[in-house]
Amino acid sequence: MLSAPSSFSQPPSHISFLSTAHILLPPSRSTMAAASPLCRCAVPAVLRTSWTDANPGRRFFGCANYRGANACNYFRWIDPPLKDNIKRLVLALHKRIREVERRNDRSSFV
Repeated sequence: MLSAPSSFSQPPSHISFLSTAHILLPPSRSTMAAASPLCRCAVPAVLRTSWTDANPGRRFFGCANYRGANACNYFRWIDPPLKDNIKRLVLALHKRIREVERRNDRSSFV
């Protein structure tokens, strides 16, 4: 019977495994919506995502009456600002996704 050499019994010390790593993920949309603060209208604020060039993919809470006559203009960022290189990447990926979705929408009518 063959057995593995003893040098293979333990991984090298410089290799780490996911089972021991701690990965922090941002809260999910449903978790954030459940913890929604009240805006100044006394209504739960709505979780939205910014797609501006300055804040692509950045989530925030805003007044539920946004753009309405009775809006209180409540606004609070959830996500921290992105670094410039990440902003460019997120914008490029978002643009590509929209292009693919448009192409798929057009092809579904053929």
